[in-house]
Amino acid sequence: MDFLSILNIPAACLVDQRIPKTSIITGAELCIADKKLLQDEAQEVRWIAAFKPNNAAIPAYTDELYSYNEVHYILLELKQEAKYKKVAELLQKAMPYPLVLWIVVDNKLCVCTANKRINQNDTGKRTIENVTFAPWLPLLVDDSITLAFLSSLAIELLPQQDLRAFYQSITIRIHNLEAAQLTGAYTVKGADSTRRDVERLAALRKLTEEITRLKKEIKSSTAFGEKVTLHIRLKKLEDERDQQQKALQ
Repeated sequence: MDFLSILNIPAACLVDQRIPKTSIITGAELCIADKKLLQDEAQEVRWIAAFKPNNAAIPAYTDELYSYNEVHYILLELKQEAKYKKVAELLQKAMPYPLVLWIVVDNKLCVCTANKRINQNDTGKRTIENVTFAPWLPLLVDDSITLAFLSSLAIELLPQQDLRAFYQSITIRIHNLEAAQLTGAYTVKGADSTRRDVERLAALRKLTEEITRLKKEIKSSTAFGEKVTLHIRLKKLEDERDQQQKALQ
């Protein structure tokens, strides 16, 4: 699947230029361990596109905390999946502008965004507030959720009122994808509905962890009375998990 063609990036915004790892290493304030990580794990880093007011006709957005004067798409091809989050976070920290990372490993795709607040002590630097990773998607399989997600990221379908809305809408769609992998259907939702889904997804993760832990405890327990009590608690958690999942619909 040629996912970049699905995005329908305007020709004026395309860059398609390889970024040497050495230029990132020398241009960013990286420790020795981070330099080695990038050198060892990254197969290729490619600057795909840059969206600015003068080439995308999308206004900039700036306030005292955030600056969205430009948004960049970077393709990050990795040698292996194991440390993808560490490498992605490294690049998000190294590049101060709003950055959408398109991470590819073994014909799988992950999309990554990050909220970056202006450093009040040095306005040329940014403080990472949080990094959002999409679930891995198959690129060689005719998957309806993958196609629906990527199609929703076509440039003409993203908000155009300013670059902040443009960028944040991609993060919203990543959360919509997380929900879709549980519901079986991808739907683009508004910011408020997505925020509620994010809370439900966090609750589901905690419930799943607790259910897994309880199952192990039941398996290792030898006391009949204790097993009964644990089974009752497990059933209650499973019911709560099912309710949270239904609420995602």
